[in-house]
Amino acid sequence: MGVAGMPPARSSRAPHFAGTNSESLSDFLREYENLADSLGLSEEEKVDTILCYVPRALQSLWSELRGYLVKDWDELRDTLEALYPDITIRHTRQNLETFQELSAKCRLHNEGDLLNYHRNFLTIASPLFSNHEITLKDFLSSFLNGFHRSHQRRIRQRLEMVYLHQPPHDPYPIEGVLEAARHYLNSDSHQQREWKRAKNKDRGHSRHHHATPNDFVQQVFNGRRLPRLGV
Repeated sequence: MGVAGMPPARSSRAPHFAGTNSESLSDFLREYENLADSLGLSEEEKVDTILCYVPRALQSLWSELRGYLVKDWDELRDTLEALYPDITIRHTRQNLETFQELSAKCRLHNEGDLLNYHRNFLTIASPLFSNHEITLKDFLSSFLNGFHRSHQRRIRQRLEMVYLHQPPHDPYPIEGVLEAARHYLNSDSHQQREWKRAKNKDRGHSRHHHATPNDFVQQVFNGRRLPRLGV
């Protein structure tokens, strides 16, 4: 029957996952995959169709994951399991604040660093947003505030040029911040600064005694494999 046989999102027969602490992602994925396999969905169709059974806020987040973008069901499933581990204590506002503080002390050198920051941010922040522990405004503001102060200034300058009618107290969308960050990282002025800093790499330090944001995220997740994003 294929995709046409999948139940509507509001159907009592449909699998559903909202990302709350009371739900099990593993149960949702198992129910969804068994249903999709019984109807003969391809791996690509599994990737596309899963968004029908999660809220719009999660659709936006999940559609940025690399497994979704390359239509690899196994990778997407592994990524989601990394984003929503069983131990909910890993996802706290304090962890987000610590990660933001650490990240703001570290300069990004290239797009690889930007990809890594984006991935780590979603790992820490997206479950908090899904569980309604932070607002959308907090979520978006935290992303921009996690950049090094010198980067923030130039990213904001770019955003003000692109979003001419943005209300002054509204945060910018993550996609816009990523574009502005890429624009800055690829600029001649940034490349010149990088050349001057080549012998003095800025790693940042914090009163929380974690050397880098990567170290902190790995410690929080006890070395668990982290998701890859399609930045």
